[in-house]
Amino acid sequence: MLANLLALVLLAVPSSAVEDFSFIHMSDTHIPYANTEDVMREAKGLGAVEMAPYGVTAPAPSFVIVTGDLTEFGGGNGWWEQFIGVMDEVGLPFYCVTGNHDNTWDSCRPRIAERYRAPYYAFDHGGIHFIGLDSASPQDPRPCFGREALVWLQDDLARTHPNTPIVLFYHHPPTKETGSAYDRYRLYDLLRGRNVLAHLVGHGHGVRAWQEDGWDFVMGGSTFGDNAGFAIVDVRDNTLRIAYRKSGEAAAATPLLEKPIPATAPAYPKITVTSPAPASVQAERVVFEGTVDGAFERAEVLLDDETPFPLTLADGKFAGEIALLPGLAGAHFYRVVLHGPGEVTAWKGGDFVVDSHPEVSVRWRTLLGGSTRATPVVWGDQLLVGANDGRLWSLDRTDGHVRWFVKTGGDILGAALPFGNRAFVGSGDGFLYELNEEGGIARAFNAGAPIYSPPITISEFLIVATANGTVHGIERDTFTELWRSEAPEYAIEDTLCLTGDLVCFGAWDTFVYALDYATGEVRWRAPASGALEGGAKQYYSPADCGPVVCGERLYVADRKYHLSVMDAKTGALLSSRQEVSGVGLSEDGQSVYLRTTKEGLVKLDAAGTEVWKADVPLGSIAAAPVERAGVVYSLSSLGTLSAVEADSGEVHWTFSTLPGFYAMADPAVADGVVYVAGMDGSVTAVAGRN
Repeated sequence: MLANLLALVLLAVPSSAVEDFSFIHMSDTHIPYANTEDVMREAKGLGAVEMAPYGVTAPAPSFVIVTGDLTEFGGGNGWWEQFIGVMDEVGLPFYCVTGNHDNTWDSCRPRIAERYRAPYYAFDHGGIHFIGLDSASPQDPRPCFGREALVWLQDDLARTHPNTPIVLFYHHPPTKETGSAYDRYRLYDLLRGRNVLAHLVGHGHGVRAWQEDGWDFVMGGSTFGDNAGFAIVDVRDNTLRIAYRKSGEAAAATPLLEKPIPATAPAYPKITVTSPAPASVQAERVVFEGTVDGAFERAEVLLDDETPFPLTLADGKFAGEIALLPGLAGAHFYRVVLHGPGEVTAWKGGDFVVDSHPEVSVRWRTLLGGSTRATPVVWGDQLLVGANDGRLWSLDRTDGHVRWFVKTGGDILGAALPFGNRAFVGSGDGFLYELNEEGGIARAFNAGAPIYSPPITISEFLIVATANGTVHGIERDTFTELWRSEAPEYAIEDTLCLTGDLVCFGAWDTFVYALDYATGEVRWRAPASGALEGGAKQYYSPADCGPVVCGERLYVADRKYHLSVMDAKTGALLSSRQEVSGVGLSEDGQSVYLRTTKEGLVKLDAAGTEVWKADVPLGSIAAAPVERAGVVYSLSSLGTLSAVEADSGEVHWTFSTLPGFYAMADPAVADGVVYVAGMDGSVTAVAGRN
């Protein structure tokens, strides 16, 4: 009780005056690119820097912030250590977050977490609260503010006085590259009423400043290329000034931002939405109710940033409803927008899913504590779902309520493996865990590197692969390592494929491998079609969608969206096809389904002959199509679920399961119910109406 009272007293104390200091904003270093290290080292021993546009001189910097793309191909092959080595040479404290290049191929999230306790964190300096966020999806180049980070941020802000000046730093600026505008709206909602000075970002290699929804953004250039250099951020006399210093120049000559540091947070009305509940399922009509502080003239709901619906507004209360016609079936985000005199507006966002589709019913929807790219797995009456908050969640298949969860030390990106009354799951903390049906940890095997690939089992073996490129054959009942292969030269992240006595997989070193499952011996190794072309071949490795074997052919897609058809026994390339992002095997193992980027869903027979095409939305994410009971289910990049007749290619229905967020996991299907997990942290269960 005393501790709680003390916390309230501390929070109530007004923020102290901001001290004078400076720091460096560096971005997009892309180790090991040529010349980038030399520019980074220009920060070493850097003294006072003239801020030429403002007529002031910044004192020697106190620390460095690096806003992502620290490396070019992720943290393996010593590139993370190389980045850390250069920054240690600079000799200043430094704070960094991941970019898309850091989190693809071999994710740096575990390395950031080891250094700063989590992939997202905060620190204080000179009266300013600095917040570092991870805007890069783990093992994928697409941006997303993970729900796990937003849950943490809400708690961090609750411990921070509203008047405390805040600087946020992360990699991706707010653009359409995020799956949904709601992705960043969730962040903005948390920051309302806070004294946010600036968002420091990277990604574009540009040197510029702009405003988005009232927030100031500054892009920090790069340490190589035409804009080689870094920004100097000067804080003095309660004024924030940012200017860019090009490599080799003494002064920071490019002006970016100059603004006073307010003593108090800008006023923003408190908006409370009491209905609908977050991530809720709505049928027939959705009722909007809530309250707002302040004088406003009218209110409306803006659905998906497109369609306005009027609300009544009186005495600080708004209300209204939307009739949920079949045309609105599926997931949506919304903003309740309040309009004041002139152009004054305020808003608050939310989301829900509409259960009005004539052929699809929504059984339930559950919000986890983290975003997820792990495929859900049915285990009796439970559904196991791994998430980026490090938890494996058990949901009741009947209504979606959380039965239990187990916390690990890293992201869970791969599906769990049920086996009788046990389940196995790998974590980004490098351990393979054995769990009982209540979520208790029975044993753990230390693989020595993050495990993003789902484990598989055959005979007495568990086989698991790591982000270091190692593959481990483990005795299932004793957790004893029987063999280890170090043949792959870079990370392995997706599903391993068993065929005969071979375990096949792609790695981020451009190759497809076939190992003897009993000994780990390499039977063959062959490059994928996309990696045979020029350019940075490693980008286009066949590693983010597991291969399938149909007859004597192995099918695997690569990041260049080439399909390689190989002889499953020798690895010889038989043919290739372009514009394919993923593959799935039919339920009887006699056909292959291609997820294409332009032609929809394509079925091939055992001879590789095209049987049909179905015009359904898909995209470049590598989630595999799944066939169950004569129906093929596939997910678009933004979560539109399609059901297609396996024999004819007839499209039964499509249904939006996510409010514009990325869907990186395969759908799971059992007993006619389809389970979809999304990067918004939701798990949705849908089924055809009888």
